[in-house]
Amino acid sequence: MHYPLFYIPEDLQQLLNYDLEDLKSEWKKKNYNPPTEPPYVWFPVSPDLPYKNLFLALFGVAAWGLFLWIVLIKYPKHLWSFFGRVVDAIGTLPVIISGLLSMFMIIGLLWVSWMIILLSYYLIVYLGQSVENIFSYPSKVKRHNLAYLEYQRLKQEYEVKHKRYLIEKASYDRSYSRKVNKQYLISEHYKQANIIIKKKMSSSYNLPCTAEVKVKMGKSERTFLRLLKKHVPKEIEIFENQTLNHVFYPDITLKFPNGVFCDIEIDEPYCEEDKQPIHCLDFDTNCHADEERTDYFLKHDWCVIRFAEEQIVQYPLSCIKYVLQVVDYFFSSNNYSTLLETIDDLELVECWDTAKAQQLAEQDHRLNYLNR
Repeated sequence: MHYPLFYIPEDLQQLLNYDLEDLKSEWKKKNYNPPTEPPYVWFPVSPDLPYKNLFLALFGVAAWGLFLWIVLIKYPKHLWSFFGRVVDAIGTLPVIISGLLSMFMIIGLLWVSWMIILLSYYLIVYLGQSVENIFSYPSKVKRHNLAYLEYQRLKQEYEVKHKRYLIEKASYDRSYSRKVNKQYLISEHYKQANIIIKKKMSSSYNLPCTAEVKVKMGKSERTFLRLLKKHVPKEIEIFENQTLNHVFYPDITLKFPNGVFCDIEIDEPYCEEDKQPIHCLDFDTNCHADEERTDYFLKHDWCVIRFAEEQIVQYPLSCIKYVLQVVDYFFSSNNYSTLLETIDDLELVECWDTAKAQQLAEQDHRLNYLNR
C-alpha cells in the first residue's frame, strides 16, 4: 500500500457507482418522448356474400325437417312401440325402481322436446337473417364503396403524415443522441446522487463541532492548512480544531460542496520525541494502525484522506491537487483539479510497518525533509 490513502463510506460509494447501460435505459424510460406516430388506416372489410349463409340455412332446415318427418310421420309406430316396450319392462321392476326410472324417462322426454323446439327456433331465425341479408346486401355494398373512397383519402393523408413523422423522429433522435451522451448521463447521475448525499449529510449525527480544547498542530500541518486556504476554492470549506462527537479530532477538516465532510490526516513514521513507530501498517493482515479511527469516520459518512508527512512537506501543491481530485470524484468532473493542472500528480510513498518505522527513526529520516 502507498500514500495517499483514500477511504469513502460504502453507502456513498454505492450511490456514486453506476452502470452506463442502466443509466441509458433509465434515462430513456423517463425522458425519451419522440413524436407520436400517426395511426395506421385499415382497409374497410367487404360485406360477405349473402347466398352462402342462405344455402347453409336452407340445408339445416331441410335436414332437420327430414329428421322430424321420419320420426313423427313416416315411422311413428316404431317410436311408440319402442316406448311401449320400455314402459312394460319398467313395470316388471320393483315399485321404487320403476318409479325412479319413470321419472327419469319423463325428464328425458321433456329435455328432448325442449331441444327440438330450441333447435327449430334457431334454424328459423338463422333462415330469416339469411333472407334479410339478401335484401340488405346492396345497401351494404354501397356503404362499403363509400368507406373505400374515405379509406383512399385517409390513406393519402396517412402517407404524408407518416413521412413527416419519420423526418421529425429522425431529427429528434439525432438531437437526443447529441444531448444524451455518455458524459451527460454520468453528470446527471452524479447530480442526483449528490442531492441524496446532501440530504444524508445534514444529520447532526454526521456533523463536527469545535473542540473544547485547542488541538495541537505541527509545523507541517499549519503550513499545509495555510496553503489549502490559499489554493482551494471557496465552495470547499476548511475547518481546524474540530471534533466528531468528541471522540476523534481530525488534523484538518474539509466540507465538500455536496455536504460531505473529509478528514485529512498527516501520518509520520515515528514520534519526534521518543522515536516510537506510529501509523504503521501490518503487511500480513493489510491493517493500518489507525483503522479504528478511520472506521469511526466512515461510519459517520465521512471520507478520510491520509497523506504521509513527507508528501505534505515536499509536495504540498500536489497534495492539494489530490484533494481536489477527490472532490471531483464526487461530481464526475475535473472542474476543481484543473485549478492546479500545471502541478505534477502526487508521488506515492510506501506505507511502513513497525520494522521500517524503527529503521527510519534510527536514520532520523524526518530531518531529511523537515529541515529543508
